[in-house]
Amino acid sequence: MIFGVHMPLKGGIIKALTDARKELNCDTVQIFSKNPRGWKPAYADHATTADIKISLNMHKISPLVLHSIYLINLASANDEIYEKSVKALAEDLLRAEALGAQFLVTHVGSGEKEEALKRLLDAIDRAYTETGVHNTILLLENSSGAGKHVGELEFIGQVIKKSKWSKNLGLCFDTAHAYARGFDLSSRKGWNECLKIIKNHVGMEKLYLIHANDSASALGSKIDRHKDIGKGGIGLEGFRIMLNLPELARIPMILETPKKSIDDDRRNLKVIRKLAVI
Repeated sequence: MIFGVHMPLKGGIIKALTDARKELNCDTVQIFSKNPRGWKPAYADHATTADIKISLNMHKISPLVLHSIYLINLASANDEIYEKSVKALAEDLLRAEALGAQFLVTHVGSGEKEEALKRLLDAIDRAYTETGVHNTILLLENSSGAGKHVGELEFIGQVIKKSKWSKNLGLCFDTAHAYARGFDLSSRKGWNECLKIIKNHVGMEKLYLIHANDSASALGSKIDRHKDIGKGGIGLEGFRIMLNLPELARIPMILETPKKSIDDDRRNLKVIRKLAVI
């Protein structure tokens, strides 16, 4: 199976990729291209894009995943936030394309559903048209459902199917978000229900990435709080079920579990890798 973690960029992208492979034996890596809680431009990095691509090849890391900033709201009814969001998405698409990142993950945002769908479709169209990006696939991430969030699986399926850029769109499925929204992923029944919705509304061929996180929040709480693998509501059995579902066997899995040091990633990877062979 393909496992990786979200790596911090302190020390630069080359160091993040090197540590991911040499310290954690990651197959895939996710990074932010800028401060996730601000609108400022991308991190300054002394490495050239050519150096980064060489490092990716040398360490056999694939796919490289970029994650957009948390402030992006492509469904916002606020014109100022919306325009900033479209600009940020375009910048991230260009950054992803330059680095050779296969995927860019973004949260869908929040808004009234009918208007949110229109805003999202327009934002995606503008970002791809204005940048000329063709290779990077934009992955829409399901949300926990707080407030007016529209990131349920059915809504994401609508965006993908109605977009002019459908071939460039896909789903990033976050397990903790799904659990907080009400899917009991601690059980096979819950997983079956969830996969049925993905198959019927999104299409399994559009599921490109999984954020494998346990949930510190209660089932259906709509609160987004991640927990170490096996320590939250999904539990060891829920992840064991996930890792033995044939439909998910080749989907890259990124851990975004809590961490104070690389040892926390090492511990969580050890747990999930062990579950994958049981």
